[in-house]
Amino acid sequence: MPRETFYRIALPALLAAFLVVDLVLPLARLRRTAGTWGVPLLRTRNRRERAVSLALALAVLALVVGVARFGLFGPGAVGAGVPPAPVAFAGLGLLALAIALVALAQRQMGASLRVGIAPEPTALVREGLFRWVRNPIFLGMLLGLAGVVLVVPAPWSVAVALAGAAAIGVQTRLEEEHLRARHGEAYRAYASRVGRFFPGVGRLR
Repeated sequence: MPRETFYRIALPALLAAFLVVDLVLPLARLRRTAGTWGVPLLRTRNRRERAVSLALALAVLALVVGVARFGLFGPGAVGAGVPPAPVAFAGLGLLALAIALVALAQRQMGASLRVGIAPEPTALVREGLFRWVRNPIFLGMLLGLAGVVLVVPAPWSVAVALAGAAAIGVQTRLEEEHLRARHGEAYRAYASRVGRFFPGVGRLR
């Protein structure tokens, strides 16, 4: 099988797995176990949260459309070239790692899992991956975006990755404000020890 054909099959398959394993199944599980779909972004009245949710939704839509075009019509359809094999396989590996990382973090959040800022009280999760970084789910999403860029190096993929990363950055800060207000000293002590996306990096002072 030509390398280009393999990439055109593998990347859409991994993106589809990401959407199912890290979005559809966790929310369905949360609905079954906790009685909520866990998507407060859909009903928030906060303008900043709405703006961030719209930006994230548009980034995901652009990602899905672009990857679908790449899979159906090849790199030329999205203005991309075929990267060297080590680069492309590194990108596919990052996307596979992202799927596993996000799924594990969601499992470890349990009933506290939400897509957005929960208006109802939720527990402060500090175990598992959360012992090392405060936002392993967002870290996984960032790794996934980087993986797509490596497999499909194009202005489109870079723009989507940058827009998605910017929206994730804003959403992270909104959630940190909420957690400081909700959990007070417990969150401040936790955030002073644990990095934002990488161990030891981005600790709150």
